Amino acid sequence: MGAYVYSLILVGVCAAVVEWLTLGGEGSKMTGHLRMVTGLCILIACLQPIGEGIAYLKNLSEGDLTATLPEVDIDHSDYNQMFNDYMGDMGKQEITAWIEQTMQEVFGISAEDVDIEVVMDTTTQDVPTPVEVYLSLSGKAILKNPHQIESYIASRLMCPCYVSVGQ
Repeated sequence: MGAYVYSLILVGVCAAVVEWLTLGGEGSKMTGHLRMVTGLCILIACLQPIGEGIAYLKNLSEGDLTATLPEVDIDHSDYNQMFNDYMGDMGKQEITAWIEQTMQEVFGISAEDVDIEVVMDTTTQDVPTPVEVYLSLSGKAILKNPHQIESYIASRLMCPCYVSVGQ
């Protein structure tokens, strides 16, 4: 679309320059003919996409349904890694929210008394999975049994969980 607009502007500028450079005055017969020719050139430039569309429709009516896309050398591994990182971040948020809820419901620890860090593995082609979970207890939570919390979280997430007490 940009090339089409560029060609329209180029034809218009060329027509204006040619008209400006021609000899003769405003009342000359040459000026009228020249304006008609430049107007036709601009009209043809405007109708160019319609001609390409008609040719495409003709090809479709003849059964030619193939479309050719330009060859682009794209490294899809970057997109795969970006997708895995995004999924890892979403999984990390979900796991963190689940841990906060579990700490409240199972152990009676408020969200303010625990800092949660979840390490995700985003290098696999499968769903990103948690590798390790780190919990830091503070406030009233330091009186809870850290080994019980570690084993509970590790058994649910199937990854090691490390609990530290105090900051």
